[in-house]
Amino acid sequence: MLAFRHFDVDKSGSIEFPEFKRTLENYGCYFAEEEVASLFNHYDADGSGSIQYEEFTNVFAIKGSGGRH
Repeated sequence: MLAFRHFDVDKSGSIEFPEFKRTLENYGCYFAEEEVASLFNHYDADGSGSIQYEEFTNVFAIKGSGGRH
C-alpha cells in the first residue's frame, strides 16, 4: 500500500498517467513519453486510463510475500 501511495499523488485511489510518469522520474527513471505510455498501458489491465490498487498489486507486489497492504 505504501508503494501505491507514492504513485497516487492526489490520493484519488487510482494512479493516472501524469502521476505514474512523475513518480518514475522522482525515482530517477526517465523514459521517452511513448515508453512510459506503453508501460502504463501494460499495467492498466482493464484499459480504464488509470491503475487501480488491485492492478498495481497484481504487477508490482511479490506474490506470497506475506506483507501487509
